Amino acid sequence: MTVAIGLIAVITIGLYKNRVVQLRLCVLGIILEALLIFLYYQTITSKFVAGQGAYSLTSLLHAGIILFFVLAARNINKDEKLIKESDRLR
Repeated sequence: MTVAIGLIAVITIGLYKNRVVQLRLCVLGIILEALLIFLYYQTITSKFVAGQGAYSLTSLLHAGIILFFVLAARNINKDEKLIKESDRLR
């Protein structure tokens, strides 16, 4: 799932001419990353019960990934609104 999220991010960057698909891929990336965080949390909590689990500093990267997807989606939406307004003025 991590590889799929990475591929979605790379493909999203390349689709700068098709903002609607780009926005949908950002939302899909957010959903998949939230699911991945939930699955990691379930795994870690089950290992903590057994006394083997440990949190890692790299787990903060997953929160950063969601943040960057949200920022990208917000700015893609702004660009789409700007294009629609400029088409209306022509």
